[in-house]
Amino acid sequence: MSLEKEFLDILKSRSGERAAHDFLKRNRLLIQMAFARAWNANICVPEFRLGSEFRTDFLLLSADSGLWHAAFIELKSPASRLYNKDGTALKTLRMARKQLEDCGDWIKINEVYLRQAFSKILHEENEPAQCSSADRHTRGDTEILDPKTCVDFRYHIVIGRRHSLTDDERTRRSREYLQWGSPEIVRYDRLLDMARRRDEIGHAHG
Repeated sequence: MSLEKEFLDILKSRSGERAAHDFLKRNRLLIQMAFARAWNANICVPEFRLGSEFRTDFLLLSADSGLWHAAFIELKSPASRLYNKDGTALKTLRMARKQLEDCGDWIKINEVYLRQAFSKILHEENEPAQCSSADRHTRGDTEILDPKTCVDFRYHIVIGRRHSLTDDERTRRSREYLQWGSPEIVRYDRLLDMARRRDEIGHAHG
């Protein structure tokens, strides 16, 4: 069975969010393809904990020559709608936003601790430095501990399907993401598109 077909069957089933999470844990490359902001390094960690207070469904660490990118990704039900008829966010979306906003507040207070957690991941992956001169850092685990190394934090909510949004709701979703610090609201179709792309690549190399 193709990745696209397997994932589509899950999204149409009643098992929803939990089954989608399990599928994406087995196919983390789809998370990387959908959310990576750079490709010098690309590490996807499921069920990443921020201290004892929070857990995100996925952490994606990527890097370019200028900085590290840390994306926190929260999955909600593929069957969820986003907005009421009056344009206000439904409870599931409000709760997801609140969770990521709380994570952001936690990070502001505990960034040193978080960098230590990132450093451990990069050490285990034996990741080389990505945005430092060789006389400063050669390893990613020491590079990310350096306060002079910039880390860009991003937040994403994966919820609902593309066909469930009206044109007005699509406009509202895009406008909300343009607000500084707001989490990006993503439909599961973005990940489904990545599964299709993987199938096409596999077929071309088969």
